[in-house]
Amino acid sequence: MRSGEVAQLIVSDIEDAGKEHGLMVRIPDTYGRSLKNKTSVRTVPVPRCLEGFVRYRMKASQGDATYSLFGGFDVNDFRRRFSAKKQRVYNNDTTLALHSLRHGFKAAGRATGVPGDLLDYLTGHAPASSSSVAMSYGQGYAKAYPVLRGAADSIEATLLPFVPRTW
Repeated sequence: MRSGEVAQLIVSDIEDAGKEHGLMVRIPDTYGRSLKNKTSVRTVPVPRCLEGFVRYRMKASQGDATYSLFGGFDVNDFRRRFSAKKQRVYNNDTTLALHSLRHGFKAAGRATGVPGDLLDYLTGHAPASSSSVAMSYGQGYAKAYPVLRGAADSIEATLLPFVPRTW
């Protein structure tokens, strides 16, 4: 996901798809939020390692569907806060930026064999070919969720050993 998409997430964007599929984020353009392009409107799995945090934020909302998952920060403040945390964790490594996480996710997906059109869908990149539109219609969520969750879980398994446990 793009940092701007993450910064704008609210409780109503989260769907609990059950134990098998976990939490899903539906990235919409509602409530005056802006998205980069039409491929940005999509449904993606919440990484399993973040589900506890997202559930905590959902509970903190006390039923307010417009409650921000990340404190209501605008994208620039969100990036600044990430950068400050990153500097403490990674000893001021200037090669890592918030946007580089998205690139790392895509690289890990390629390394684990996730098809390119599925990676484009998960990251909101414009599809490289017209065949990738199949991810957005026709099969319904019941068919798409296992594919999305499987791809996300394989990528997470690749990346997780490199994520510091500081928060």
